[in-house]
This record gives sequence, structure tokens and C-alpha cells, in this order.
Amino acid sequence: IDNPQLLSPFVGGGGFFRHSDGSIRNTEGSFTAGGGTRVRITDRIYGLVDFRIGWELHCRITGGIGVKFSR
Repeated sequence: IDNPQLLSPFVGGGGFFRHSDGSIRNTEGSFTAGGGTRVRITDRIYGLVDFRIGWELHCRITGGIGVKFSR
């Protein structure tokens, strides 16, 4: 990880949200805002957690493991 920061802020995002329920399909605009942290495990591996809240009102918490391939 070239950036030694542990906190990687997430300002916001936007796009389209598409969902279906049986024969009913709906597409609408959406936006999210939130934040997350990235923690270095080794020089090439890091863990991350991200929290977002958006409209239509929903909350999402995700996590993952990243690998840096180049030096």
C-alpha cells in the first residue's frame, strides 16, 4: 500500500438501482455516502470495512481483503 493512511474516506457515489419483484421491474436513481477503513496486514495484503447509507433509504456494510500485485 503506497498510502500509509489507515482511514480512507468515502465521500459519495451515484448511479441507478434496478430491482424486480416477480413481474414488476423498477429502475431509479440512487446516491450513497459513507466511510471506511483500510488496515494493512502485510506489505501486499490489507483488510477493509466500508459503511454506506443511501437513498432509497438503505444501509450497507461490506468487508474484504485486497492484494497489491505490483511493487
